[in-house]
Amino acid sequence: MCGCCGGRIVDVKIQDMSSICIRQRRSRDFTECEHVLRQVHETDGYPVNWPQDPRRFLSPSDEMGAWVATDAATETDTGTAIVGHLVLSEGQTERRELAEMGHNIDDAVAGISRFFVRPDARGAGIGAALLATASREAAAQGRELMLSVVDTGDTSAVAIYEHLGWRLIASLPLDWATNGAPPFVMHYYAAPK
Repeated sequence: MCGCCGGRIVDVKIQDMSSICIRQRRSRDFTECEHVLRQVHETDGYPVNWPQDPRRFLSPSDEMGAWVATDAATETDTGTAIVGHLVLSEGQTERRELAEMGHNIDDAVAGISRFFVRPDARGAGIGAALLATASREAAAQGRELMLSVVDTGDTSAVAIYEHLGWRLIASLPLDWATNGAPPFVMHYYAAPK
């Protein structure tokens, strides 16, 4: 059990940290989540456009739950060492966009959004642990899990989802935020069965 929150410790070693803890996001986590999101934005361009209100961005209106991965070895009462973040949503956007492309998606869907791992903590399974947590929660609610990912030319996120067994449902060229560059592509994936 994790000493910071009583939650389950995921046995994953990341660099010089001993292990991580996946737990529900708390209101006091937002400042650190925003900081990590900024690192991800500067490293990877996610989100493509920096939000005017990052806190609101991290809490979409159809949020069903949110989790963070923390460095359990350095978690204290005054702060958290957040290394990852994920939101489980009702999947409204994904259902609408897929319906516009002619795909009939059941209402019993949950979506993954606001999903990121701190750049210096990648490669140790933190993202997979967050996805597994969301998958268990979606299954407990009788929902199929899906996600959408903007492919800006860096295919690393797409490769990770496909490596983990996520199934490509559809792709849609996007014409926003390209400033004359080749269009971005939105890929829609369903969780492995």
